[in-house]
Amino acid sequence: MTPYVKGLLLTLAGVVLMSPDAVLIRLINVDAWALLIWRGGLMALAMLALLAIAFRGNIRRGFRGFGLGGLIASFALCFGNIGFVTAMTEEKVALVLVVFATVPLFGALIGWGGYGEKIPARTWIAIPAAMAGLAVAAQASLQTGVVFPLAMALCGTLMLATFLTILRHEPGVNNYAATALGSAFAAIVALGFADPGVIAGSSDKLAFTVLLCLFVLPAAMAFFSAGPRYISSADVGLVLLLETVLGPLWVWLVIAEAPALSTLFGGAIVIATLIAHSIAALRAQRPQISRPRTPDKAIRPAARPS
Repeated sequence: MTPYVKGLLLTLAGVVLMSPDAVLIRLINVDAWALLIWRGGLMALAMLALLAIAFRGNIRRGFRGFGLGGLIASFALCFGNIGFVTAMTEEKVALVLVVFATVPLFGALIGWGGYGEKIPARTWIAIPAAMAGLAVAAQASLQTGVVFPLAMALCGTLMLATFLTILRHEPGVNNYAATALGSAFAAIVALGFADPGVIAGSSDKLAFTVLLCLFVLPAAMAFFSAGPRYISSADVGLVLLLETVLGPLWVWLVIAEAPALSTLFGGAIVIATLIAHSIAALRAQRPQISRPRTPDKAIRPAARPS
């Protein structure tokens, strides 16, 4: 197996593992704040466990070089998680995932404004096209006047884009460490708004929560972290689009939640735009297989909040 194929398979495995996230959130069926307490706390523990594995028991090594950039990234992930979970509990899954699919484009804008990163012409063309698709996808929600979940999805998208942009530009910030701290921050914030006993008092809710936060998300994160070591970001972006299809599919199969027609049309515009953008990026820069990074370097998956 070539390194390129290995990278594709690892990233694909991460997407497939992550795809039940939305349906499990629906099955847990609690207030967003209550879920955030458990999601944040369990994810923090899981990420610390992965750090211990990566650094052979010396977790402190994962926080070397963390600095202000790591702290800002952790807060960004905290609010990204809050935006994502709130939107998922109050808005249709398909629309939320369409919004989060635009993370790479928002990340390009944040990299340009915050780090002076050059934006290629293909991205400048893709950004307004994707925004037009989002406008179409959001029509059903805008017509009802219930815009708070959509606003939270957009906020979460911006925060996640900020998180990933910082990781890309700050090599001292380890992704597992930043994810652990950001998840812990989200749990601490949520403690002021909800009672964790809502989940603890139900065996079904607790089982789904443990499955999601201690197995599904950490396993997906591990694969996401490994895949980009071998393939380009354009390849990763293409594979990640699969979740925009799989997530709503699982929700439709399990709880019969069908997306609005406007979401399907708008989502198709967004996905087509991102596919065209990734293909253009691949043609402009042929995939170069980089050697695996050592554990001391940042691990940078391109994924949504965990």
